[in-house]
Amino acid sequence: MNKKVLLALVAVVLLVVVILSITKEQPNETNLPVDIKSLTYTIDGYDFVLDNGLATRSLAPESSFLETVRVFGEPVYADLDGDGDKDGAIWLEHQPGGSGTFYYAALALKEGDTYVSTNVMLLGDRIAPQTLNIEEGRAVYNFAERRADEPFTTRPSWGRSVYVQLDKNSGQIGEWVKDFAGEGNYTERYSRQVDRVSVAFEHYNYTTYRLITGDRIQNGELNTERGYKDDIDATVFVLNWQDEESAQLRYVKLSKESDRIYLLDTNGEMLRGSYLLIQ
Repeated sequence: MNKKVLLALVAVVLLVVVILSITKEQPNETNLPVDIKSLTYTIDGYDFVLDNGLATRSLAPESSFLETVRVFGEPVYADLDGDGDKDGAIWLEHQPGGSGTFYYAALALKEGDTYVSTNVMLLGDRIAPQTLNIEEGRAVYNFAERRADEPFTTRPSWGRSVYVQLDKNSGQIGEWVKDFAGEGNYTERYSRQVDRVSVAFEHYNYTTYRLITGDRIQNGELNTERGYKDDIDATVFVLNWQDEESAQLRYVKLSKESDRIYLLDTNGEMLRGSYLLIQ
């Protein structure tokens, strides 16, 4: 092989390497973002375009105060819309610039080589996020919140799980309420308007319960205790009895007032204004 042929072959190889390098580095403009931490999520009517899990905007022209949305923790992946591929579920933390810190649930649905965000669903203000997992095609958000009678200065300690599912017809997400044995055929039901909020407590054979506060529904395990202070025949309902005491909620039914139950505070004292009447 003469020198000219060798040089020509080397030049061809170098040209191929350069072309491949340029092609590899050139982005495909038809591909949309595949990272669910870099999608657009709409909160309170404003589109926040996340970049690696963070988006900010100024609250006013020339203001140093920022409204912030960030991904809290790491996404989890599973099939959430029934098409067989892996979609994503995330926590979103929203700090609008005041004292509140709001947490939202959001899904990102896999469509081809990209993800498309759903609407967001508010979970609470200044709650304590814990875990996020998938059960039977639903995203389960586990967190601690405050009881209805506790101020925001109280550390969240009452455990709650919210099941989020996709409505395939509307493309919107919403809360799915887990069924409990005996649901719809309760043993006892107590309810009343408390501080202008409708509150209802139902139990099923003294083993499970449903607590409805406004549009919020809590289900869980239930146990009972006999006696309260001097009333040896009183019944104390212990909600979430297998959890730590700080995450439990207690109602008491006095033997001489069997038509109602009273909410107990963290010190075990009756809150006379927070009673529910039997239905």
